[in-house]
Amino acid sequence: MKCPLCDLENIEKQKFLETDTEYVIYNKWAATEGQCLVIPKRHVETIRDLSEVELINLIKTVQKVSEILNYHLNPEGFNYGFNEKSLAGQHFNHLHFHIIPRFKNDNISNNLIPKPKTIKKLSDEELKSYVRKCKLFFE
Repeated sequence: MKCPLCDLENIEKQKFLETDTEYVIYNKWAATEGQCLVIPKRHVETIRDLSEVELINLIKTVQKVSEILNYHLNPEGFNYGFNEKSLAGQHFNHLHFHIIPRFKNDNISNNLIPKPKTIKKLSDEELKSYVRKCKLFFE
């Protein structure tokens, strides 16, 4: 099976920011407004597979995106994180870092990364709308 996080057609539908080493995409299964994924462009499965430069760039991108989401969405807080390997909840064997803005009464527990089965998948139109909105944040 082709990696969905390497599939450029899939990435383009969800992408609202691109750096030299990462894509930032809106999560189709967003638990809250603004939930996104920072994905290394190079296919790597674990954080240990990243080069030092890729690791630094990944964290800098997470910081930049969260600063901009914080400014525009004004959440009460954030969850950040990633799962590694299927036992830990990784659904795709491609490292990806979650940024989850948290809002009062957002109806998700304090779990680091909400379980997809507890949230609804966005329709294509909802996804396009959120991607457009997030792109504007970065202009």
